[in-house]
Amino acid sequence: MLGSRLAPARPRPQFAKRTALTRAKKGGFRDTSSDTLLHQFLTTSFPLTGIPASAVQDIIAGVCHTPSPAYEVRAAALAAGFPETTPVEAVNRLCSSGLMALRHVSDSIARGELEVGLAVGYESMSSQ
Repeated sequence: MLGSRLAPARPRPQFAKRTALTRAKKGGFRDTSSDTLLHQFLTTSFPLTGIPASAVQDIIAGVCHTPSPAYEVRAAALAAGFPETTPVEAVNRLCSSGLMALRHVSDSIARGELEVGLAVGYESMSSQ
């Protein structure tokens, strides 16, 4: 323990879900674009959290190989019903982009910049 000061509560993920895995270029999602994968994830999985889309103050997505990742994230978020006032960000850290997105949201919550953030990672290896 450093000093007698209590540490602030650490942010905790409230929901986690893994998308299906298939074989790159041969699997069941080989003809599905990465933005479609993200949109489907947001529309089917996020409602399971019980958090209203209007409560999300930032969406950060980790993705590597898409040519316009910020555009994809923005379009998917709007199409999934998030308000146009919800900002989005795309981060690329190759093999750990989704983890980097989680770190950005967690750090922002810990600093008091956000109360509710959404971190996701997505990729379509079939299109690469």
